Amino acid sequence: MEGALGWISEIVQWLGRFIPRLLIVRSTHGGVRFRHGKHAELISPGIVWYWPLLTEVAVIPVARQTLNLVTQSLLTKDAKQVAAGAVVVFAIGDPVAALSRNWDISDTISDVTMTAIAEVVTGKTLDDLLSNLTGTVQADLTRVTRRKLKPYGVRVYRTAMTDFSLCSTINVNGSPLVLPAG
Repeated sequence: MEGALGWISEIVQWLGRFIPRLLIVRSTHGGVRFRHGKHAELISPGIVWYWPLLTEVAVIPVARQTLNLVTQSLLTKDAKQVAAGAVVVFAIGDPVAALSRNWDISDTISDVTMTAIAEVVTGKTLDDLLSNLTGTVQADLTRVTRRKLKPYGVRVYRTAMTDFSLCSTINVNGSPLVLPAG
């Protein structure tokens, strides 16, 4: 029965594209209106009207957020193997850049922050890292992450290590297994 009447649903959806839509954007969100699929226009919090025939709308949270990153195995400048995990605290400062310069902003934030961690950790000795983990190392992580994420509309408040230890990596059936040193 559903298959026989499915065409009615398709007709209603097609006709619905000719009716303007109302969207309420929360104060913690922002978005982009893509007119004709290409002209990106900022949407601020409030009431937004759009015509679905010619416009797509994407809304994302712009308020302060955190992202816990997976722990990665890295080699320090003095060839010591360490496991490093971190958290990045951020907000979306430019929704147009966040939604139009990459496919998935969460993946971009994660990937870019993890490469920033690798850049900072591999550029320092183990003694440097251990003695300055909450000081200059955190400041360097934040600075590098902030610089790398700015083109994507992300405002980084802080990047900090949450996990840090010496480790050994063993390759088991083609997958690395990270073990604490000792």
